[in-house]
Amino acid sequence: MPDARSSLPFDLTAAAIPAVAGAWSAFLLAPLAELPAMPVAALCALGLFLLGLAAMRLATPPPAAFPVAVFTPPVADDEELLLDVPVEQRMDELAELLLSDPLPAPAAGSRVVQLFAPGAGHAGAVPVGQSGDASDALRLALDELRRSLARR
Repeated sequence: MPDARSSLPFDLTAAAIPAVAGAWSAFLLAPLAELPAMPVAALCALGLFLLGLAAMRLATPPPAAFPVAVFTPPVADDEELLLDVPVEQRMDELAELLLSDPLPAPAAGSRVVQLFAPGAGHAGAVPVGQSGDASDALRLALDELRRSLARR
């Protein structure tokens, strides 16, 4: 449950809203009843503020849906941190973190290697029109991009 100090600004704000609205209404309506506007507005504001503050104090918050866990941060002893020891000294411990099935390197003759290799579209590339899929269009677009960048 929140303590009284943290909910007090919210209670005061919630009580002030109807007090200001009532004071404004009383200020505008008091002359119609031939009453002085300022004292009537002040009394109305005070009454509505106290009524609103009492209502806010009587309202109780709903119970928490989940219990709040108490967290205590761990205290670091004179333990050795991971970065305190050079990596070369801990290779056996780090070996278990390495992948057991690393990704294989792409084959030298694959289309991706050929498309993005330096000088692609020149000697050693698959001739345009023989692959039979969208790689021809990609190759042409990359060649055009290389030519436009070379002109600048």
